[in-house]
Amino acid sequence: MSVTSSIPVSVSIVASENPVCTGTSVTFTATPVNPGTSPVYQWKINGTNVGSNNPVYAYMPVNGDDVICVFTSNTSCATNNPATSNTISITTSLALTAEVFVSASPAMICSGTTVTFTAEPVNEGTAPVYEWLVDGIQAQQGTAPVFITNAILAGQPVVCRLTSSLTCVVQQTVSSSPVTLAQATEPTVILTDKDYLCTGTTTPLDAGANFSNYNWHDGSSGRYMDITTVGIYKVTVTDSLGCTASDSVIVKNCSRNIYVPNAFSPNGDGTNDLFRVFASPDDVTEFTMQVFNRWGETIFESNSVLIGWNGMKTGNYCPGDSYIWIVRYKETAGGPASELVTIKGTVELVR
Repeated sequence: MSVTSSIPVSVSIVASENPVCTGTSVTFTATPVNPGTSPVYQWKINGTNVGSNNPVYAYMPVNGDDVICVFTSNTSCATNNPATSNTISITTSLALTAEVFVSASPAMICSGTTVTFTAEPVNEGTAPVYEWLVDGIQAQQGTAPVFITNAILAGQPVVCRLTSSLTCVVQQTVSSSPVTLAQATEPTVILTDKDYLCTGTTTPLDAGANFSNYNWHDGSSGRYMDITTVGIYKVTVTDSLGCTASDSVIVKNCSRNIYVPNAFSPNGDGTNDLFRVFASPDDVTEFTMQVFNRWGETIFESNSVLIGWNGMKTGNYCPGDSYIWIVRYKETAGGPASELVTIKGTVELVR
């Protein structure tokens, strides 16, 4: 006699995805053990027979469906035959709508203001991607829901494009409404309405009230500055929005009939834009002034104390540097002209 050992039969099933979005087809696959040559597969949904004797079954499940496979082997001496598979309970999710909203702080800016844009997503998933666009051009992309920049101009549209990592969303990538910022009023600071001030002035320079920060040429941070020595006194103020403004004034020793400053700032702000000799036309005669660069090239010439150098040569801006000047004149001093006087020095062109 020939005795054959008992052969155990079993079957397991897997789903192509679970959980699944509502309305999505799911494929179930059965993997049998000892199937024989003509196995039989019977799929059941919630106890009801479905399918057509195939190890693969696909359909659109609803939430809570229980799926099993009953497998029958034709192997001789099979045990546990027919075999029932594990149960797969299906979870379905309704399609969601992804959205993204953007806020900006501050909402009013001036040139160079640092702005923080913050995305507020809805149904973004666990690994969303944020793409930030400025005027339609990508400025940043990644997982950060915050975009910080100091290169935004008033009126430029900023948009956040969100790509959700959820599977059950109506639209995977959505965009926020454009956010634009308003132009803030630029601050102004005026130290004096005079061309220059004299040493010995007891009234301090006043940079004005209601600024959040004051930065003077010597590092001082107060509103006021006492006049103590000759030179250029400059202050930069900052308001609550981070907007800045600057002004400067020349302080000289006014005890002489002629004064030549050692610096000027031709920046078009109407203050200290010219380098010229400060003297009354009635006090000097036969006046000439020449300005040279460090290589001895003539940059500027004048025959009047009222005509100064604007920091340009042949229509081009000269760089910030030290320049050599020579002034020749005769003092009238209310009487006959004296001998020709020649004075020399350097002036700092501040850009």
